Amino acid sequence: MLSALDELDDLHDGACAAVDRIGREIDGLMRSAVGFDRARGATWDDIGARLHVSKQAAWERFGP
Repeated sequence: MLSALDELDDLHDGACAAVDRIGREIDGLMRSAVGFDRARGATWDDIGARLHVSKQAAWERFGP
């Protein structure tokens, strides 16, 4: 899995910093995806099921 980090140009900050940046990017993408699904009528039950969490957990993480 860390072999993917070898391809990053900015590892001078260290692998942990690179993974932190990737995680923040993924979080932003997930928020956009949840917003996209919600705008098209997905319920919090739907979102929770797709993320393998409860609807409450999904709402607490991504809700308004």
